[in-house]
Amino acid sequence: GGKGRKIKEVSPWPWTTMGLRDVARDRLLAEMVEGSVKDLPENEWTLLVVDETTTKVLSSVCSVSHLVEKRVSLVENIQKKRQPMPNMTVIYFISPAWGR
Repeated sequence: GGKGRKIKEVSPWPWTTMGLRDVARDRLLAEMVEGSVKDLPENEWTLLVVDETTTKVLSSVCSVSHLVEKRVSLVENIQKKRQPMPNMTVIYFISPAWGR
C-alpha cells in the first residue's frame, strides 16, 4: 500500500525556497542592473546613483561584491555633489518620492 509514503512537492517557482531578501536581491540585480548592462561591452563598468531611501533598500539586500559581480564600479548618492563622468553608463535607482 501507499500508506506512510511522502510525496515530495516540487515547486515551479525557484524563489519559494528563498527568503525575501534573496528574492529582492535577485530581482534588483537581474531587472535593474543586468538589464542595464546587457548591451554594454564586457569591459565596461557602470555607476549606480541612489537616494536616501534606495540606499537603505540596496544595503539591506546587496553587498558590494554582489554589485561588483554585475559590473557596478561605484555607488553615489544623488544628494551629494558628484564628479561628472560623461563616459560612464549610469543607472539611477531613485525612489518615486525623491525631491518632493
